[in-house]
Amino acid sequence: MVKLFCAVVGVAGRAFEVNIDAEKTVGDLRKAIKKENKVKLKNVDAGDLLLFLAKTTTGAWLTEVDVMKGVSDTTGLKLLDSAGTPLHDYGLSKKKLRSEVTKQHRKVKTTPVHVLAKLPDQGQQLGENVQDSLQMQRQTQIEITRLQAEMELVMDVLQHKKSKSYTDRELGRLE
Repeated sequence: MVKLFCAVVGVAGRAFEVNIDAEKTVGDLRKAIKKENKVKLKNVDAGDLLLFLAKTTTGAWLTEVDVMKGVSDTTGLKLLDSAGTPLHDYGLSKKKLRSEVTKQHRKVKTTPVHVLAKLPDQGQQLGENVQDSLQMQRQTQIEITRLQAEMELVMDVLQHKKSKSYTDRELGRLE
């Protein structure tokens, strides 16, 4: 088992821990992160989470202080993009994460954060919703046009009279 400290991108707050076997996969880690954050990730499917190795290009881990300020940029961080890849292939194993967290680390909040979870792009979701709405609007307009044409045909077939209203007795009478 390996203890990973994780955080959600764009959400200032505390890091949370996930205990998981290093033989487990990225997909398993997504599910574990979702389980640990039922409220924050309430409307997000685990499979839609983007996971990043929280290690900078210099090789330093992001820290709790960074997370408390809010991490919003994942540029330069490694995307854990293969759901079936074991965590140890990304260096997330007990052997590779041997740094001990001391009282001093905890006091100044420099405990390393190993994984960042990013929510699906809300702009992309909004774009998809707008596209869906436009498509529905076009389909509705086509249906309205079809119904209007059908109504015109029905009106042409009906026997006409001067008044636009019909009583039961008058319906079907010729003028």
